[in-house]
Parts: sequence; C-alpha cells; structure tokens
Amino acid sequence: MSAYAVETLQPSRAEMRALLIKVEEAASILIRVLGRRAVVDFLDLGSEEPLRAPGNLQSMLVEVRDRAAAASGSSALVDSKGQTKAGKGRASPKRGISAQTYCALFIAETWKHFRDGYPPPGNKQAQKAAEIYWQLSGGERQSWGNDNLSAWRRHFQNAAKADSVETRKLRAEFQRHLHESARLEAHASEDPSEGGT
Repeated sequence: MSAYAVETLQPSRAEMRALLIKVEEAASILIRVLGRRAVVDFLDLGSEEPLRAPGNLQSMLVEVRDRAAAASGSSALVDSKGQTKAGKGRASPKRGISAQTYCALFIAETWKHFRDGYPPPGNKQAQKAAEIYWQLSGGERQSWGNDNLSAWRRHFQNAAKADSVETRKLRAEFQRHLHESARLEAHASEDPSEGGT
C-alpha cells in the first residue's frame, strides 16, 4: 500500500518535466540577479548580518540549474525525439519500480518460497494472486481487453528483470520475512500451548 500511495502522489511525467523546467528557470534568474552587488546590498537591509558567501550560493544554484536541465531532458521523462513520454504513468527515476511491479515482485518471491521457482509472467494463478493483493492494498482494477489479469504479465516481466540494488534488497527482505514466518509457524506447531494448531 505504501508503494501505491507514494506512486499516486508522484506527478505525471509532463508535470515533473514542467516543474524541472521551472526550477531551471528560477535558478537561472537567481544566478543572474545575485550576481549584481546592488541586489545583494538590498538583501542585507533589515538583517543584522550580511548575506553570507554569495559565491557558494551561486555555485549551488548553478548546480541546481544544470541538474534540473539534465533531468528535464532525461530518458525517464522524454522520448528519443525530445517529447514528453506519452501515457498515464507517473514520473519515476529509472531506478524505481512501479507499485504494480512491486506487487508482482512480492507475489513472485512468495511463489518462489513455496514452489521453488518463479512463476512465468503469463501464469494465471500468479496474476490472480497479484490482482487480489493489489485490490486489498487499495489499488485500482487494471484491465487490458477482456482479460482483467493480462495487465499483470508486463509487471511480472518487469519484476523478473528488475536487478537494481533496491530490488535486490526488496527480494532479500521479502525472503527474510517468509523464512521467519515459516520458522515461527514450525515452532508454534511443535508447541501447541503457544497457539499453534
């Protein structure tokens, strides 16, 4: 649910690109204006101390401007023609995964824990498990055509090829919880006084 909530708060690619362009423009204005001594003198009015190290501020603003320019033209936001990528997807740095892929990754790791291997992306049982988990987490129903589960194929494919440091940590964390749960369940079944069945 937290991955879904974070994703829904993310701006769209078009909104993020527009924000980054505004950041670049604002930084450029500040660089230009703060380069004028008269402006800095006026900024000192009403303050007991002068504006400290405007040079350092300027270099930081230059870095912000340059980073905003690079990010607004990055492949995470624009296509090969320099146009904002189409689609309703949210802006996300390349290293991130979507909430649906997060869900598919969780189901795939759970599947592997109980069945000694990952489900194929087109496996209907895994897709149905992902859909149920998604809806229980508050996600909206997805659908491609007449088959409401087929949208999950892409997310299972993305989960299978996701190999960033972040996703390796997620996989390890999911497996740790599954192993700990299995250990606690085995311990509880050995000692019925602790609530096992």
